[in-house]
Amino acid sequence: MRPARVLLSAAVFAALLSGGASGQAQPGRVIFACTVQGSGKKVEVRDLGTGLSYAFGRDLSRPELRVTRPYSGWTRTPWKGIGRAIYDALNFTNGGVRYSVYSSHDRLDLTDRHGIWVEVPGRDPVELVCRNSTVITRIQGFDQVPEDRRD
Repeated sequence: MRPARVLLSAAVFAALLSGGASGQAQPGRVIFACTVQGSGKKVEVRDLGTGLSYAFGRDLSRPELRVTRPYSGWTRTPWKGIGRAIYDALNFTNGGVRYSVYSSHDRLDLTDRHGIWVEVPGRDPVELVCRNSTVITRIQGFDQVPEDRRD
């Protein structure tokens, strides 16, 4: 093997060990993932088998926010069967801030909308909308978490 190839192989191996080049794979099945419009930041919700993990940021191997809760620390807002949009949301609270990761399909104009609502007490809610081409969603019918009883 030539010296340049040996150096390249060593560099790739070192990057993989450190989690640099490929990042570190997170455990669990992806329930929701997308890239937020306008910011390039990503969001991901994973089912860990005993609870869910939420990660948000540009680099999900080192997210700006990671919250892991048992299923009982989340709620689900399912579609009630009325209205033009079929939707589902997974919700959790962190430090008094409520996060709702949602997927919605408009039955009349056949459009999809996915994103995160962030509700800080005393402020207007902020919606982070996903780029549809980046969305993975398995929220609908995910019944491992209790139904939200706020309504």
